[in-house]
Amino acid sequence: MLLAALLLGPACGPEPATVATQAVPLHVPVEGTLEQRRAFARELARHTGTLYALYDEYLEQIGANGILDGIEAVRPGCHSEAHDLGKLVYDRAGSVGQALRACDRRCHSGCMHGVLMGRFREMCTVEGQLRLELLAGSVENVCLAEPQMQASYDPGDCAHGVSHALMFLADYGIDRALDACEGFGDGRLRYYCATGAFMEFVTAGRADEQIAERSFAPCDAHRYPAACARYLLPRWLRDEIRETGSAERMYGLCRAQQGVRRTGCFHGLGNALMPYVEAGSVSLASACLELESDARRVCIDGVVERMARYSPARAATVCAELEPADREICTRAVRGGMYRMDRDPVLYAAGGP
Repeated sequence: MLLAALLLGPACGPEPATVATQAVPLHVPVEGTLEQRRAFARELARHTGTLYALYDEYLEQIGANGILDGIEAVRPGCHSEAHDLGKLVYDRAGSVGQALRACDRRCHSGCMHGVLMGRFREMCTVEGQLRLELLAGSVENVCLAEPQMQASYDPGDCAHGVSHALMFLADYGIDRALDACEGFGDGRLRYYCATGAFMEFVTAGRADEQIAERSFAPCDAHRYPAACARYLLPRWLRDEIRETGSAERMYGLCRAQQGVRRTGCFHGLGNALMPYVEAGSVSLASACLELESDARRVCIDGVVERMARYSPARAATVCAELEPADREICTRAVRGGMYRMDRDPVLYAAGGP
Protein backbone atom coordinates (compact mmCIF):
# COMPACT_ATOMS: atom_id res chain seq x y z
CA MET A 1 0.00 0.00 0.00
CA LEU A 2 1.31 3.45 -0.80
CA LEU A 3 2.15 5.69 2.13
CA ALA A 4 -0.02 8.41 0.65
CA ALA A 5 -3.06 6.19 0.93
CA LEU A 6 -2.28 5.60 4.58
CA LEU A 7 -1.61 9.21 5.47
CA LEU A 8 -4.21 11.18 3.61
CA GLY A 9 -7.57 11.65 5.22
CA PRO A 10 -10.49 12.50 2.95
CA ALA A 11 -10.22 16.21 3.66
CA CYS A 12 -6.56 16.45 2.68
CA GLY A 13 -7.13 15.85 -1.00
CA PRO A 14 -5.46 13.51 -3.47
CA GLU A 15 -1.78 12.71 -3.84
CA PRO A 16 -0.16 15.19 -6.26
CA ALA A 17 0.24 13.80 -9.76
CA THR A 18 3.97 14.63 -9.73
CA VAL A 19 5.65 13.83 -6.43
CA ALA A 20 9.28 14.70 -7.19
CA THR A 21 10.31 18.09 -8.52
CA GLN A 22 13.48 16.77 -10.18
CA ALA A 23 15.58 13.63 -10.28
CA VAL A 24 18.57 14.18 -8.00
CA PRO A 25 20.72 11.39 -6.55
CA LEU A 26 20.36 11.47 -2.77
CA HIS A 27 23.54 9.48 -2.20
CA VAL A 28 26.75 10.49 -3.95
CA PRO A 29 29.98 8.52 -3.34
CA VAL A 30 32.78 10.36 -1.56
CA GLU A 31 35.27 9.59 -4.32
CA GLY A 32 35.68 12.53 -6.67
CA THR A 33 33.68 14.95 -4.48
CA LEU A 34 36.23 15.99 -1.84
CA GLU A 35 36.68 19.51 -3.18
CA GLN A 36 32.92 20.07 -3.41
CA ARG A 37 32.53 18.75 0.14
CA ARG A 38 35.19 21.14 1.40
CA ALA A 39 33.52 24.04 -0.41
CA PHE A 40 30.17 23.14 1.17
CA ALA A 41 31.72 23.00 4.65
CA ARG A 42 33.30 26.42 4.16
CA GLU A 43 30.01 27.96 3.06
CA LEU A 44 28.08 26.30 5.86
CA ALA A 45 30.52 27.62 8.47
CA ARG A 46 29.84 31.22 7.48
CA HIS A 47 26.18 30.84 6.54
CA THR A 48 23.41 32.46 8.58
CA GLY A 49 19.66 32.13 8.25
CA THR A 50 17.72 29.40 6.51
CA LEU A 51 19.75 26.66 4.85
CA TYR A 52 17.40 25.21 2.23
CA ALA A 53 18.92 27.12 -0.72
CA LEU A 54 22.48 26.24 0.30
CA TYR A 55 21.61 22.56 0.57
CA ASP A 56 19.80 22.71 -2.77
CA GLU A 57 22.93 24.12 -4.40
CA TYR A 58 25.05 21.19 -3.24
CA LEU A 59 22.60 18.27 -3.19
CA GLU A 60 23.38 17.07 -6.71
CA GLN A 61 27.12 17.53 -6.22
CA ILE A 62 27.64 15.72 -2.90
CA GLY A 63 24.30 14.10 -2.10
CA ALA A 64 22.35 14.16 1.14
CA ASN A 65 25.09 12.00 2.65
CA GLY A 66 27.73 14.60 1.83
CA ILE A 67 25.60 17.42 3.22
CA LEU A 68 25.01 15.46 6.43
CA ASP A 69 28.75 14.76 6.73
CA GLY A 70 29.38 18.48 6.39
CA ILE A 71 26.72 19.48 8.90
CA GLU A 72 28.03 17.03 11.47
CA ALA A 73 31.62 18.22 10.96
CA VAL A 74 30.88 21.97 11.08
CA ARG A 75 28.03 21.93 13.62
CA PRO A 76 28.46 18.70 15.63
CA GLY A 77 25.43 19.27 17.83
CA CYS A 78 23.28 19.50 14.74
CA HIS A 79 19.55 19.02 14.90
CA SER A 80 17.62 22.03 13.65
CA GLU A 81 20.28 22.53 10.95
CA ALA A 82 19.08 19.29 9.39
CA HIS A 83 15.42 20.34 9.18
CA ASP A 84 15.88 22.16 5.89
CA LEU A 85 17.76 19.18 4.47
CA GLY A 86 14.87 16.89 5.37
CA LYS A 87 12.42 19.23 3.64
CA LEU A 88 14.64 19.36 0.56
CA VAL A 89 15.15 15.60 0.42
CA TYR A 90 11.41 15.03 0.64
CA ASP A 91 10.76 17.63 -2.08
CA ARG A 92 13.26 15.93 -4.37
CA ALA A 93 12.34 12.32 -3.57
CA GLY A 94 8.57 12.79 -3.32
CA SER A 95 8.52 9.72 -1.08
CA VAL A 96 8.68 9.59 2.69
CA GLY A 97 10.33 6.16 2.64
CA GLN A 98 13.07 7.20 0.20
CA ALA A 99 13.65 10.45 2.08
CA LEU A 100 13.96 8.63 5.41
CA ARG A 101 16.52 6.27 3.93
CA ALA A 102 18.57 9.27 2.79
CA CYS A 103 18.31 10.94 6.21
CA ASP A 104 18.98 7.81 8.26
CA ARG A 105 18.95 8.76 11.98
CA ARG A 106 21.54 11.49 11.61
CA CYS A 107 21.69 14.88 13.34
CA HIS A 108 19.67 13.42 16.21
CA SER A 109 16.75 12.72 13.84
CA GLY A 110 16.63 16.35 12.70
CA CYS A 111 16.63 15.34 9.03
CA MET A 112 13.67 13.01 9.66
CA HIS A 113 11.80 15.87 11.31
CA GLY A 114 12.32 17.97 8.20
CA VAL A 115 10.94 15.17 6.02
CA LEU A 116 7.74 15.21 8.05
CA MET A 117 7.55 18.99 7.91
CA GLY A 118 7.66 18.79 4.14
CA ARG A 119 5.18 15.95 3.90
CA PHE A 120 2.59 17.39 6.27
CA ARG A 121 2.80 20.82 4.68
CA GLU A 122 2.09 19.25 1.30
CA MET A 123 -0.78 17.14 2.62
CA CYS A 124 -2.92 19.84 4.13
CA THR A 125 -2.29 23.06 2.28
CA VAL A 126 -5.62 24.05 0.77
CA GLU A 127 -5.73 26.94 -1.71
CA GLY A 128 -2.47 28.25 -0.29
CA GLN A 129 -3.65 28.08 3.33
CA LEU A 130 -2.38 25.52 5.82
CA ARG A 131 -5.20 23.76 7.65
CA LEU A 132 -3.48 21.85 10.42
CA GLU A 133 -6.74 20.38 11.70
CA LEU A 134 -6.90 18.22 8.57
CA LEU A 135 -4.02 16.16 9.93
CA ALA A 136 -5.92 14.94 12.99
CA GLY A 137 -6.73 11.55 11.53
CA SER A 138 -3.36 11.06 9.86
CA VAL A 139 -0.55 11.70 12.35
CA GLU A 140 -0.68 8.23 13.89
CA ASN A 141 -0.41 6.35 10.60
CA VAL A 142 2.96 7.82 9.72
CA CYS A 143 4.42 6.11 12.82
CA LEU A 144 2.44 2.87 12.79
CA ALA A 145 1.98 2.10 9.10
CA GLU A 146 5.02 3.43 7.16
CA PRO A 147 7.53 0.54 6.75
CA GLN A 148 10.68 2.67 6.57
CA MET A 149 9.63 4.66 9.63
CA GLN A 150 8.92 1.47 11.56
CA ALA A 151 12.27 0.03 10.54
CA SER A 152 14.19 3.10 11.71
CA TYR A 153 12.32 4.54 14.68
CA ASP A 154 10.39 3.40 17.73
CA PRO A 155 6.77 4.63 17.75
CA GLY A 156 7.52 7.16 20.49
CA ASP A 157 10.57 8.49 18.65
CA CYS A 158 8.41 8.89 15.54
CA ALA A 159 5.66 10.65 17.50
CA HIS A 160 8.29 13.04 18.83
CA GLY A 161 9.42 13.76 15.28
CA VAL A 162 5.87 14.20 14.02
CA SER A 163 5.24 17.01 16.45
CA HIS A 164 8.37 18.92 15.48
CA ALA A 165 6.58 19.17 12.16
CA LEU A 166 3.25 19.99 13.81
CA MET A 167 4.71 22.84 15.88
CA PHE A 168 6.49 24.25 12.83
CA LEU A 169 3.33 24.05 10.74
CA ALA A 170 1.25 25.53 13.57
CA ASP A 171 3.50 28.61 13.38
CA TYR A 172 4.60 27.82 16.95
CA GLY A 173 1.09 27.96 18.38
CA ILE A 174 1.32 25.53 21.30
CA ASP A 175 -2.38 24.73 21.61
CA ARG A 176 -2.73 24.03 17.90
CA ALA A 177 0.25 21.68 17.91
CA LEU A 178 -0.90 19.84 21.03
CA ASP A 179 -4.41 19.52 19.63
CA ALA A 180 -2.94 17.82 16.57
CA CYS A 181 -1.06 15.43 18.89
CA GLU A 182 -4.45 14.15 20.05
CA GLY A 183 -4.54 12.22 16.75
CA PHE A 184 -2.48 9.55 18.52
CA GLY A 185 -4.73 7.01 20.21
CA ASP A 186 -2.21 5.97 22.88
CA GLY A 187 -1.66 8.48 25.69
CA ARG A 188 2.06 7.73 25.78
CA LEU A 189 2.40 8.58 22.12
CA ARG A 190 0.48 11.81 22.76
CA TYR A 191 3.05 12.59 25.45
CA TYR A 192 5.97 11.87 23.13
CA CYS A 193 4.28 14.00 20.51
CA ALA A 194 4.15 16.80 23.06
CA THR A 195 7.88 16.41 23.78
CA GLY A 196 8.69 17.10 20.16
CA ALA A 197 6.36 20.07 20.03
CA PHE A 198 7.99 21.70 23.04
CA MET A 199 11.50 20.85 21.86
CA GLU A 200 10.77 22.61 18.59
CA PHE A 201 9.27 25.57 20.48
CA VAL A 202 12.31 25.97 22.76
CA THR A 203 15.04 25.32 20.19
CA ALA A 204 13.42 27.81 17.81
CA GLY A 205 13.92 30.49 20.47
CA ARG A 206 10.23 30.95 21.25
CA ALA A 207 10.79 30.54 25.01
CA ASP A 208 13.79 32.86 25.31
CA GLU A 209 11.84 35.53 27.19
CA GLN A 210 10.57 33.06 29.79
CA ILE A 211 14.07 31.62 30.20
CA ALA A 212 15.52 35.08 30.77
CA GLU A 213 12.82 35.77 33.37
CA ARG A 214 13.32 32.36 35.06
CA SER A 215 9.64 31.68 34.52
CA PHE A 216 8.09 28.18 34.36
CA ALA A 217 5.89 29.38 31.50
CA PRO A 218 4.73 27.97 29.16
CA CYS A 219 5.04 24.66 31.06
CA ASP A 220 2.57 25.75 33.74
CA ALA A 221 -0.12 26.77 31.27
CA HIS A 222 -0.42 23.83 28.88
CA ARG A 223 -0.90 20.09 28.83
CA TYR A 224 2.06 17.78 29.45
CA PRO A 225 4.26 19.99 31.64
CA ALA A 226 6.92 17.25 31.80
CA ALA A 227 7.23 17.36 28.02
CA CYS A 228 7.78 21.10 28.21
CA ALA A 229 10.10 21.12 31.23
CA ARG A 230 12.54 18.60 29.78
CA TYR A 231 13.48 21.17 27.11
CA LEU A 232 12.90 24.45 28.94
CA LEU A 233 14.88 23.64 32.07
CA PRO A 234 18.20 22.65 30.46
CA ARG A 235 18.35 26.15 28.95
CA TRP A 236 17.34 27.59 32.32
CA LEU A 237 20.04 25.63 34.18
CA ARG A 238 22.82 26.52 31.76
CA ASP A 239 22.18 30.21 32.36
CA GLU A 240 21.65 29.72 36.10
CA ILE A 241 24.94 27.87 36.59
CA ARG A 242 26.77 30.54 34.64
CA GLU A 243 25.24 33.32 36.75
CA THR A 244 25.00 31.80 40.24
CA GLY A 245 26.92 28.51 40.17
CA SER A 246 23.93 26.73 41.72
CA ALA A 247 20.72 24.95 40.77
CA GLU A 248 19.02 25.77 44.06
CA ARG A 249 16.64 28.33 42.59
CA MET A 250 15.44 25.71 40.11
CA TYR A 251 14.68 23.24 42.90
CA GLY A 252 12.65 26.00 44.55
CA LEU A 253 10.75 26.58 41.32
CA CYS A 254 9.82 22.90 41.09
CA ARG A 255 8.84 22.64 44.77
CA ALA A 256 6.45 25.55 44.24
CA GLN A 257 4.48 23.60 41.60
CA GLN A 258 1.56 21.29 42.34
CA GLY A 259 0.48 17.89 41.02
CA VAL A 260 1.56 16.96 37.50
CA ARG A 261 3.29 20.32 37.12
CA ARG A 262 5.51 19.46 40.09
CA THR A 263 6.51 16.02 38.80
CA GLY A 264 6.92 17.46 35.31
CA CYS A 265 9.23 20.16 36.63
CA PHE A 266 11.43 17.66 38.48
CA HIS A 267 11.58 15.46 35.39
CA GLY A 268 12.81 18.46 33.41
CA LEU A 269 15.30 19.33 36.13
CA GLY A 270 16.68 15.79 36.01
CA ASN A 271 17.10 16.12 32.26
CA ALA A 272 18.83 19.46 32.77
CA LEU A 273 21.26 17.92 35.26
CA MET A 274 22.12 14.99 32.97
CA PRO A 275 25.33 16.47 31.45
CA TYR A 276 26.66 17.29 34.93
CA VAL A 277 25.91 13.79 36.24
CA GLU A 278 27.43 12.25 33.13
CA ALA A 279 30.60 14.32 33.60
CA GLY A 280 30.77 13.40 37.29
CA SER A 281 30.57 16.96 38.62
CA VAL A 282 27.15 16.19 40.18
CA SER A 283 26.10 12.83 41.63
CA LEU A 284 22.73 11.28 40.87
CA ALA A 285 22.20 11.02 44.63
CA SER A 286 22.59 14.77 45.15
CA ALA A 287 20.52 15.52 42.04
CA CYS A 288 17.47 13.40 42.85
CA LEU A 289 17.58 11.25 45.96
CA GLU A 290 16.58 13.92 48.48
CA LEU A 291 13.22 14.33 46.73
CA GLU A 292 9.97 12.61 47.70
CA SER A 293 8.89 9.42 45.91
CA ASP A 294 7.21 10.58 42.67
CA ALA A 295 9.54 13.55 42.18
CA ARG A 296 12.53 11.32 42.93
CA ARG A 297 11.39 8.76 40.37
CA VAL A 298 10.82 11.22 37.53
CA CYS A 299 14.05 13.05 38.33
CA ILE A 300 16.02 9.78 38.02
CA ASP A 301 14.25 9.09 34.73
CA GLY A 302 15.11 12.56 33.51
CA VAL A 303 18.80 12.11 34.28
CA VAL A 304 19.42 8.66 32.86
CA GLU A 305 17.04 7.99 29.97
CA ARG A 306 18.75 10.42 27.58
CA MET A 307 22.19 9.52 28.94
CA ALA A 308 21.43 5.89 28.08
CA ARG A 309 20.81 6.84 24.46
CA TYR A 310 24.17 8.52 23.95
CA SER A 311 26.38 7.11 26.76
CA PRO A 312 24.89 3.76 27.76
CA ALA A 313 27.97 2.54 29.65
CA ARG A 314 28.03 5.69 31.77
CA ALA A 315 24.29 5.39 32.47
CA ALA A 316 24.76 1.82 33.68
CA THR A 317 27.59 2.94 35.98
CA VAL A 318 25.46 5.73 37.43
CA CYS A 319 22.63 3.28 38.19
CA ALA A 320 24.99 0.79 39.80
CA GLU A 321 25.93 3.35 42.46
CA LEU A 322 22.35 3.47 43.84
CA GLU A 323 20.62 1.45 46.53
CA PRO A 324 18.38 -1.40 45.25
CA ALA A 325 15.01 0.40 45.05
CA ASP A 326 16.42 3.44 43.27
CA ARG A 327 18.69 1.24 41.17
CA GLU A 328 15.64 -0.59 39.81
CA ILE A 329 14.01 2.71 38.77
CA CYS A 330 17.26 3.77 37.16
CA THR A 331 17.98 0.53 35.28
CA ARG A 332 14.38 0.35 34.03
CA ALA A 333 14.81 3.83 32.54
CA VAL A 334 18.12 2.80 30.96
CA ARG A 335 16.62 -0.35 29.45
CA GLY A 336 13.50 1.40 28.18
CA GLY A 337 15.16 4.56 26.89
CA MET A 338 13.62 7.90 26.05
CA TYR A 339 10.59 6.49 24.25
CA ARG A 340 9.60 3.45 26.30
CA MET A 341 5.98 2.41 26.35
CA ASP A 342 5.72 1.50 30.06
CA ARG A 343 5.83 5.11 31.22
CA ASP A 344 3.33 5.92 33.97
CA PRO A 345 0.56 8.01 32.36
CA VAL A 346 -0.35 9.59 35.69
CA LEU A 347 3.09 11.21 35.94
CA TYR A 348 3.78 11.83 32.28
CA ALA A 349 0.88 11.50 29.88
CA ALA A 350 -2.18 12.74 31.74
CA GLY A 351 -1.26 16.43 31.60
CA GLY A 352 -3.87 19.13 31.75
CA PRO A 353 -4.00 22.54 33.41
